[in-house]
Amino acid sequence: MGRKRKKQPEARIEDGMGPTILCTEHVRSNLGYGIGVLVSGIIAIALLLFPLFSTSGWLLAIRWIGIPIIAAFIVMSVIQILNYCNRSLEVGDGGIRYTDCLRRQHRYTWDEVVAYDIREKSHALELVLAGHPRTFHTSSTNFDEMLDVVSSHTELIALSDR
Repeated sequence: MGRKRKKQPEARIEDGMGPTILCTEHVRSNLGYGIGVLVSGIIAIALLLFPLFSTSGWLLAIRWIGIPIIAAFIVMSVIQILNYCNRSLEVGDGGIRYTDCLRRQHRYTWDEVVAYDIREKSHALELVLAGHPRTFHTSSTNFDEMLDVVSSHTELIALSDR
């Protein structure tokens, strides 16, 4: 069997960031939607698999179509719950550290960041981090403070300019 690799100490971006603002998805409604869809999906699949009228062709068709669709909703709800637990954006003078739903951290300097102000249309700020769009909604914790730091380091592009 292979040898286990020793985990490297994490390089911290705070060294050049100065004071930072942490913006997270820890909003109760995010967790509520995720858990609600997850429980509803599990109940719906259980009802579809319940052997009532098992000879009906319609029920068989509903099962073949419904179960994959419901399974996709369950996957999306698990991602929503993981976003609630893990997703964050830390901004400071030295750049941005983005943590995704799987706790993978990505670091960006301000040169790699483009910010789109889409608050009028979707109540959110879209950050394009080295070509990867990430959206943070106004309901996110510390959104206003994060917006102040982002706007002081980048030019916010209005939705109409896009």
